[in-house]
Amino acid sequence: FWITLTSRARDAFWDPETRGGREQFKAMGISDVRFPSAKGLFWDRTANGRMYSPELGRSEFLDPPERRRHPTAFFDGRAGSFRPHQFGPFMIDGVGWWNPWTHPTNAASPVVHTIGGLGGRDVVD
Repeated sequence: FWITLTSRARDAFWDPETRGGREQFKAMGISDVRFPSAKGLFWDRTANGRMYSPELGRSEFLDPPERRRHPTAFFDGRAGSFRPHQFGPFMIDGVGWWNPWTHPTNAASPVVHTIGGLGGRDVVD
């Protein structure tokens, strides 16, 4: 599971039109979440289609991407499993070159890099 990085910067940092830089870094709290039932906290990037294959000695996706589901936990305490098309937009460049955290900048994903930060919604469908 990956945890959202949107709690580490103001919502403006997570918007392509208002992203500034380090001056937007700020520890955000639960009270900053606008839509607790739609904003993810944890996201499983591997999806439910991943299974271990002893014959190959590695994990492989058994389902095509459109059939995979990503388990997600939300700020309101609920959890669900969603297909990729059910997630809303996210910052395609992740945290960009501002990355002060130990997270790959080229691994942008829903929940982790939600447009709008904690004020955004991850599941839209």
